[in-house]
Amino acid sequence: MGRTHQVRVHLQFLGYPVAGDEAYGAKQNKTLTELTGFVAPRVMLHSHEFAIVHPVTGKTLICTAPFPEDLQKALKTLQLANVAPVKPRKNKK
Repeated sequence: MGRTHQVRVHLQFLGYPVAGDEAYGAKQNKTLTELTGFVAPRVMLHSHEFAIVHPVTGKTLICTAPFPEDLQKALKTLQLANVAPVKPRKNKK
């Protein structure tokens, strides 16, 4: 598992699994498909924008990437389906 899955694990724990994530959101993806007919073609996780500090200059670099076509289509489909937000579960203490 390691660091490559951390974001997905944390989002699932908070009650917000990533659409298309069979490892950490299979139950929720099944419900999403039943409610909307939408089947995610892949894990729908994308970093649209992030910032890092350059290690030599100290300047902040902002990197952006447009949403991939399949993600744009997914968002449009789900907006048209008027999907209600899911309430996250409360964290166990």
